[in-house]
Amino acid sequence: MTSSTTQNQSQNQITFADFQFPDALKQALEAMGYEIPTPVQAKAIPLVLEGKDILATAQTGTGKTAAFALPLLKKMLSGSKQPALIVAPTRELAEQIGGVLKQLTQFTPQIKATVIIGGTAYHHQIRSLRANPMFVVGTPGRLLDQIRGGHLNLSNFGTLVIDEADRLLDMGFEPQMNELVANLPKQRQSLLFSATLPEEIVRLANSYLREPVRVAVGAVSKPVERIRQSVIQVATKDKDLTMLREINKVEGSIIIFMKTKYKTERLAKYLAGAGLNVARIHGDRSQRQRSGAISDFREGRVRILVATDIAARGLDIPHIQHVINYDLPMCPEDYIHRIGRTARAGAEGHSLSFVTPEEQQKWARIHKLIHGHFPEENLKGARAPNRAERRAPLAQKGRAQHGRPQQHGRSSREQDATRDQGRSNRGAQQFEKRRGVELSPRRAAELRAEQFLKDERRAARGGSLPQKPSGGKVVKSEGPQPVHKSAHESEHKQKPKSSRWKSIQRALTGR
Repeated sequence: MTSSTTQNQSQNQITFADFQFPDALKQALEAMGYEIPTPVQAKAIPLVLEGKDILATAQTGTGKTAAFALPLLKKMLSGSKQPALIVAPTRELAEQIGGVLKQLTQFTPQIKATVIIGGTAYHHQIRSLRANPMFVVGTPGRLLDQIRGGHLNLSNFGTLVIDEADRLLDMGFEPQMNELVANLPKQRQSLLFSATLPEEIVRLANSYLREPVRVAVGAVSKPVERIRQSVIQVATKDKDLTMLREINKVEGSIIIFMKTKYKTERLAKYLAGAGLNVARIHGDRSQRQRSGAISDFREGRVRILVATDIAARGLDIPHIQHVINYDLPMCPEDYIHRIGRTARAGAEGHSLSFVTPEEQQKWARIHKLIHGHFPEENLKGARAPNRAERRAPLAQKGRAQHGRPQQHGRSSREQDATRDQGRSNRGAQQFEKRRGVELSPRRAAELRAEQFLKDERRAARGGSLPQKPSGGKVVKSEGPQPVHKSAHESEHKQKPKSSRWKSIQRALTGR
């Protein structure tokens, strides 16, 4: 049964000094710039220190990791020998939690933490587990691999932390979680943190937790108030150019959310072709590539990160100033998590969503989740880019459209006219070929060359060449015909007839 908790002190009336952390932990907090706890930290830390189970919900970016890490560290520094298991839905979130723990333990080398996730060397993880770390952070699948391999024993673990529990269920990890919990001792402290609280989470809490204390901070169905939200309607064909136009309007780091892996790759290449520094992450990239992309983005080596929803949870990079939804998410709740990547740690942020006419219903559901009602009218469309704007972003970087090098001595308009004329000519030749109209000399030579090569390959396989009777129609022979070769021909391959091949070459080269 879930009980309720009240907190009379406000955020401004409590500091980290009130929790009486050990000196080494105070030193780490000072080095990290932590002075005043966030509301979820102020409520959760005392309860964890008392040994209670917690069901906590809070808006994204409110410091949930420190809310469970700080009290557990205090217990360990006070003599507790029981390790803690922290389960996260994605590799990126697990690595981020591991990074926070590394910062908090920088002055306590006796307390070690290890991250167990897929996509990294298995034997390195085995070696780290043999060192008996006090924190084991990982994703469900790889944790189970280590348990089944006999390298991870959870029988002496005293604490279970489930972070982003709603995302774990969304990704279908409930069977793996049940198996993990079955390997843990029944007498343990369990902490469950979630951004939303659907019925499935309540059911999960009743199964894993013992008389949990309910901690709720803020409205989980609303984004942080410091995020300025914008939305424009745009045609699908104009999305790329509108994206470039919006990027050029703003300064600071940008994360762009896409719906699929393929679209993530395509947009990243398009923006890179425009001369922008871009990194990308999605499920098909290796863990080394994903970690490298996030590191480059975090350190400011790249300004733009293009990602699928694997970056929508737990990615804590304070300097993200803009979030752009190139595609709207399938689930309205994911919109809140996406835009929650900005306005972290008290900063301000901006989100921009592209809405196509086909996505009006999706946007209506998002609007209802945030504001409690459907929008009164449909969105007004954004101005479509004109011809000059279509060329300008790429021409500024010395490239023509689609990333092709700009030819010196010719204007962009002349290049466009030449390219369009070439496309028109090719289309006309294909039309003429289908209609039986006389082709241009070069096109006819190209077709003859293709047919010549086909005939040569057919002859090499032992088949006969098509016969052309006086009626003008091509008649293929019934099956392969025996080929009789002379002794000289058996030793040397028959060369193509020089007169036929030379005539084709002359037509192609114009000589």
